[in-house]
Amino acid sequence: MKDSSVMKRILLLIIVLSLGLFSSLYVYSRALHRNLENEVISSLHEVSGQSVKILRKEILSEINLLDGISNEISEKRLRDPKKLAQSFQKVTEKYQFKRMGIILTNGKVYTSDRKEGNLADREYFQSGLKGISSISGTLTDRLDPQRPKINVYSTPIIRNKKVLAVLYAAYRTDDFKKALSISTYYGEGYTYVVKRDGDVVVDSDNKNSFQRMTNIFKALQSASDQNIQASHKLKYALKKQKEGYIEFINKEKNICIIPRPGLMTGIS
Repeated sequence: MKDSSVMKRILLLIIVLSLGLFSSLYVYSRALHRNLENEVISSLHEVSGQSVKILRKEILSEINLLDGISNEISEKRLRDPKKLAQSFQKVTEKYQFKRMGIILTNGKVYTSDRKEGNLADREYFQSGLKGISSISGTLTDRLDPQRPKINVYSTPIIRNKKVLAVLYAAYRTDDFKKALSISTYYGEGYTYVVKRDGDVVVDSDNKNSFQRMTNIFKALQSASDQNIQASHKLKYALKKQKEGYIEFINKEKNICIIPRPGLMTGIS
């Protein structure tokens, strides 16, 4: 069994940004605006907390599934990785993964759908070699000639404190986004999942969100020159693991971001 510290090391790396619109606040007087804004901020904190719980449960269930399988493999030893990977097909279908696979320490990969290749340069694989379970951002599936977009859960297979291989499960990005997307405030609120460096793990299809965003800081600054200070504040909040809110401009609307640091499972 892996040491519990492995899971602890991946905490605090994923940040959930819950967003809510409150542009209508500025119609009122400054005093009324301040009171109403505080109520909205308080409400957003509450909604954000509920969103985090839902996301945390979803992500942890997938990581725990892989952890359980990796523990079984480590106890039986890794004798025939190719045959073992193909045996994951039923699990793949049950949990609606695109595929599952085993990556050996040299990067050679065998998968449930009989694909082979080398994934030595993937960040989630490199994290696995260090004993860290992770969730990737959006990647191009290099094992599929169609080159679709995928997101990957991964966890190391460890025996006697030595990493034998890395077990992974790939989601189609559209399915992954559906599984983790949360809409609030009757469709006006939405959620992003990003890394501390701002890179996106799960973006939003909400009409009010940044479309096809790859990095929250770059998206903020591209939307308006007025967002530079907000971008710096958000970077500071994520770096220092501080919870709060930030106002910024997107499509002429003032939007409030509520960072919820330290409450989710980590990503590579």
